[in-house]
Amino acid sequence: MEKSKLPSNVIELAKVLGLTENDLQKLAHAAPNLYHTKRVPKPRGGFRIINPPFKHLKDIQKKILRAILNQIPVHQTLHGGPKTSTKSAAKAHIKQPVVIALDIQDFFPSVQSKTVCRVFEA
Repeated sequence: MEKSKLPSNVIELAKVLGLTENDLQKLAHAAPNLYHTKRVPKPRGGFRIINPPFKHLKDIQKKILRAILNQIPVHQTLHGGPKTSTKSAAKAHIKQPVVIALDIQDFFPSVQSKTVCRVFEA
């Protein structure tokens, strides 16, 4: 796939992911059942509940990251991902009069599929 050409329909997406259209449809419908729950201890006590995907879905998600998401330019002020840290994130805020840090609780479960679709349709 060309770097500038992203899949624009289910058939193209399936091809990029190395799946048939039918397999991609099945995967999409099964996705809510392809995660498991883990309790991870927090450094200061308590636990964080995470829901990582099972291996098959994780492999597909990695393909989506490499073939699609990594091809989309992001604004220079966005921070996160490879080669970043809390230290590099903080550099942009040195000598600012006010810095606010927020932990948006339960952010990802609140993201609906229609919201994701609208991002890619824009």
